[in-house]
Amino acid sequence: MLERVRDTWERMGPRERRLASMLGFVVVVCLLGYVVFLINDGLNDLENRNADTRALLLSLETHRDDLAADRSKQGDAVAMIGEEAPPLSTYLEKVGAEAGVQIRAQTERPTQIKGKFHELATQIVLFDLNLDQLAKFLRGIETTSPIVVTRHLLIKRSALQKEKFDRVEITVATYQRVKAGAAKPADKTAEETKPQ
Repeated sequence: MLERVRDTWERMGPRERRLASMLGFVVVVCLLGYVVFLINDGLNDLENRNADTRALLLSLETHRDDLAADRSKQGDAVAMIGEEAPPLSTYLEKVGAEAGVQIRAQTERPTQIKGKFHELATQIVLFDLNLDQLAKFLRGIETTSPIVVTRHLLIKRSALQKEKFDRVEITVATYQRVKAGAAKPADKTAEETKPQ
């Protein structure tokens, strides 16, 4: 192989040798440039991931006191549970309107007894929303009232657009105190509310 390359080189005239040398130089420079580009791209990705990690750690550090305060308020939330739970359908419609999210279907789940409380739950279905809308909606559910919580979350991501979600199912629950001498609630069948 080397002999064949050497024979071809020796048969070339001076002008052809210069052109072949220049071509070889260009190929080497392009390969080196491509390798440098790959390394630089990898370093940029690593730097971006590190920056995201640093931002997350800084956010956790700045909100550490808030998280500790929220944990101490859990007992306060139990004290805030009254004998009448907030109506979940109205609550979710209001949070959805603030987040720019349309609730397509709502299904009431059977009431369950959890210790001294009744758990009332509703399952909702959302279609075609992005991450910002979902985050704002979930934040609204969890922060608007301390006695309303997200119980279950099922997300189906869009195959065509990575930043979109085709379908999101959320089960939201709230609580009310069991009234003294009240009978055990009958398990009512789930009713589905159609969109208007």
